[in-house]
Amino acid sequence: MGHPRSPRHLLRCAIFSKTPERSYFRLPPAGRYLSYVQPWSQTAAGAAAAVPTCKNIYVQAIDASGKPVGEARRLTIETARDVANYFWKSSGHILFAKDFGRDENFDEVSVGVDGSNEKDLTPLRRGWCRDRG
Repeated sequence: MGHPRSPRHLLRCAIFSKTPERSYFRLPPAGRYLSYVQPWSQTAAGAAAAVPTCKNIYVQAIDASGKPVGEARRLTIETARDVANYFWKSSGHILFAKDFGRDENFDEVSVGVDGSNEKDLTPLRRGWCRDRG
């Protein structure tokens, strides 16, 4: 084993700490899709001005053997902040946390597996404490 500061050791650390292209993989109850989070920016989609790259939710249809079917579909268009967490509500909807005002007051948002019907499920007025009973 080499010295902890050797180039070989530093290379292993760099590979280990590298941000993955895709992460947070999830399967819905019926198992017909695979969802994950992947970086996306409007610049990559052809926008004129540079917009920061943020992690968004993607869904890929899969067959019974688990092989991808067709192209993956991006469900969210987050440009201000990464999608922090998400989960399947059912085989047709995903719930995710969204910070609309970048003020650490996260709302739960629902979106259909086809990207339709995005709806804020916790639309409280900004500045109100959510812990009140």
